[in-house]
Amino acid sequence: TDVDPLAVEAHDAAWKKLVDRGAWGLDPSIGEVREFDDVVAEARKQKHTVHIGRVHSFVVIKHSELPKDQWKYKGRCVFQGNNVRDQTGLSAVFSEQGNSSSHMTGIFLGDAIGHMPGNSFEDADATGAYTQSARRGVDTWVEMTPERRPSSWKIIRRPVAKLTLALEGHPKA
Repeated sequence: TDVDPLAVEAHDAAWKKLVDRGAWGLDPSIGEVREFDDVVAEARKQKHTVHIGRVHSFVVIKHSELPKDQWKYKGRCVFQGNNVRDQTGLSAVFSEQGNSSSHMTGIFLGDAIGHMPGNSFEDADATGAYTQSARRGVDTWVEMTPERRPSSWKIIRRPVAKLTLALEGHPKA
């Protein structure tokens, strides 16, 4: 198959943005990146809960219904929130959602009222909103695909990096 260079560029830019923001640790020498088995063994020994998940990425084409010269490629890197395991290998349990259903209902109600005749409404999406705040809660480690791992990780058989920022897709983001 042919690879679209604009899609590759968007994909690379999405990864670079998260690396530049420090979304996960990069340095094995200070413990930000460790061997998967060591993280699990230490958590079990200390009876400490950890979560381990994956970061995956994709590219979408915005405005694909328009002529090709008007397409916009958008790369996204997200936490695969549907496949998070704890130190025992079982599915991770999250006690609460990041946004409650009543919170979301309130947002939708405000949107509906704001669009009624005589009212006005304004909303905005922050650029990279999820990666503007520190991740809290249970220590979370992420795996990357081999082609996205820095060369300094090659000495580690199965590297996992400590997640430091709230990444889209994480149930607690």
